[in-house]
Order: sequence, then C-alpha cells, then structure tokens
Amino acid sequence: ITSEYVLCKIIRYNNRCRLQNESVAEHTCFVSLFCLKILAKLHLDHETERKVLILAALHDAAESRTSDIPHDVKTNYPEMQRILDKVEEDYYEEVWKDYKEEVYKPGDLCYNILKLADSYSVYQYCLNEKALGNVSDVINEITQNSMIRIQHYTDAINQMIKKEN
Repeated sequence: ITSEYVLCKIIRYNNRCRLQNESVAEHTCFVSLFCLKILAKLHLDHETERKVLILAALHDAAESRTSDIPHDVKTNYPEMQRILDKVEEDYYEEVWKDYKEEVYKPGDLCYNILKLADSYSVYQYCLNEKALGNVSDVINEITQNSMIRIQHYTDAINQMIKKEN
C-alpha cells in the first residue's frame, strides 16, 4: 500500500464548522473529474490533457505528508507556507520525480484548468453543505470566494484560448 492511501483519511476544512466530511482523496477525485469535463469542452490536444490529468491526480498528494493545512491558516501564517512548500518539493522529488515537471511547471493553461476544477470542487462542496443546512458565515464566505475564483480562472482560460486562435 502506498503512503498516499492516507489521503482517504485526511479531512479537508478541518478547522471549519461543517456538516459533512470530505477527504483529500475525494477532493482529488472530484478535481480530476471536473478537469475531464473542462477538457471535453475545450477540445485540447492529448498531451495537454495528459498534463492536466497528471496535475489533477497529484495536486494535493503531498498532503499525505503534511496533512491538509486549511487555506486561511496558510494565508494568516506565510512562514508556514514557506515550510510547506519545501516539504512538498521534497516529497515530489522523492516520490513523483517522473512527474515533478507537470506539478511544478504545468504551463499557464494547464495550471488554470486545474485551478478552475479545484474551485468547482470547493463550490460543489459548499452547495452540498448548504443543502444539508449549513448556513454559517464561513460556508457563505467560502462559497463566494470559490465563485470569484471560478470567474477568474474561466476568464483566464478563455483569454488563453482566444490568444491561441
């Protein structure tokens, strides 16, 4: 069994009031599926699709070592982000060296597709929380932020596609 199996036990939003748990592994699966949906609409070449899907599969794999450090914690403690960056870089060098370039140098289009899919995953999680009755200010804030990011990454992708044509 690989060390990444622990990702199915690591809970996201672990410092937030929530009604459902979502593991890092579940999130990775959803991000990968959203990437596939986005790729199907964009009709990109197979090499770009390959790079996006590798990035989607591995984008949070280092959390098997670091656990899921919530976004607000990383934002409030930038020194922690620097430490996490080092741990993650060491992890990808050690465990996923053959794919390190896809993770660290994905190219703007691949990166934006991943970030759009990641934002859709967060938005879907929030919709599910709200459907279960979570009306907390925190879930509303996360929802709003994800909607802003969805628009941002959609615009960025559209500009890149337009520039290529």
